[in-house]
Amino acid sequence: MPESRGRHKHPHHHQTNDRKHKRKRSATAVMSLFAALLGVIVVFIAAGSDPLWLVVGGVAGAVIGYLIGHSIDRTLEKKE
Repeated sequence: MPESRGRHKHPHHHQTNDRKHKRKRSATAVMSLFAALLGVIVVFIAAGSDPLWLVVGGVAGAVIGYLIGHSIDRTLEKKE
């Protein structure tokens, strides 16, 4: 197996433990899941158990949750 450090014109790639990147996605994922669940619950109460409306409510909730989580991530990133 060739060693990349020994080859010319190929810099060695250092692995970094970048916690910002991991944490950045966590708020987006959590908010997406939470809002999708909330959307399904609201649609279930409002429209009944029609599967089409449950899917629409879940997708709409996930999109709204993604946007809110992304906004939270941006705010936290600016503070650091």
